[in-house]
Amino acid sequence: MSSLAAARADNFYYAPDFDPDKHGTLNKFSMRHHCGCIITIQSDPKHCDYIVVEGAKKKVEGVQSAAEAGVIELTDDAEKERLLKDPIYRVEAGEASRKRARSAAEEVADLLEDAQAKHADPYAVNRVLRAKLRAVKQEEAALDAEHKALNLAEEVRLLPSSEADATAASLAFFAHATGCGYTAGTSAH
Repeated sequence: MSSLAAARADNFYYAPDFDPDKHGTLNKFSMRHHCGCIITIQSDPKHCDYIVVEGAKKKVEGVQSAAEAGVIELTDDAEKERLLKDPIYRVEAGEASRKRARSAAEEVADLLEDAQAKHADPYAVNRVLRAKLRAVKQEEAALDAEHKALNLAEEVRLLPSSEADATAASLAFFAHATGCGYTAGTSAH
C-alpha cells in the first residue's frame, strides 16, 4: 500500500517510487554536508535511539539516566509485568512514587519561596537593575571616549581592557625590545 489512505490506516507512508532493493531500508538514510562529506544515520527502534554509521560523531549528552536528568523513568515490559503480577511490589512502587512526588513538591515550594524572597521588594530589585545599567553605560562611555582618543574607525570595536591583556602586551613589548621572540599564547620561559 502506498496511498495516502494506506498511510492513515497503517500510520506510515511509502512513496510510490520506493523500492526496497533500490533504496534499502527506511531506517537508514544519508545526507550530504555542505563541506561535501556524506553522513549516514541509522535508526535503532528497539532502543529508541539512532546510530551514526559514517561521516559524523554522535553527540553524547552528559546526563545518561532518567534519575540524573530529573525526569520520570518509563517502565519497560518486564517492569510492567511485575507490577501486574506482584501486589506487594506494586504497593512498594506506589509508595516510592509518592515519596518522590513529595520531595519534588518540597523542592518546588523552596524554589517558589526563594523567588518570592528575591522579588518581594520591587523597589530594591529595580534599584539594583538601575545600578547595573548605570555601570554598563559608564563603561561604554569610557570605551567610546578611548575610541575617539585613538582615532579608530567606527568598524573597529574596542573591548574593555583586562589584566591578562596588559600582561601579554608587556611581555610582547619586552620580548620585542630584547629580541627573545615571545608570541602571545606561549610561555615566557
